[in-house]
Amino acid sequence: MRIRDTINFFKDFYDDFDIEKSKRLLDFMMLDENDKVTSLSKGMLEKLNLTLVLSRNAKLYIFDKPLGGIDPNTR
Repeated sequence: MRIRDTINFFKDFYDDFDIEKSKRLLDFMMLDENDKVTSLSKGMLEKLNLTLVLSRNAKLYIFDKPLGGIDPNTR
């Protein structure tokens, strides 16, 4: 499964998912949608998860240590 497949899979679950917002966030997080999910480091997986969640047009986001696996410089 590639990152783009993950985005399409996530999009099917949520009506408020914004595909354009997810693409902007992927660029911001420096993730390539053609990368395989299994090849991502722990920090890159955290970035992908954060991208997926923030791509929803929710009124409220509640996070519990969303940047735990990301190195301090990237935080």
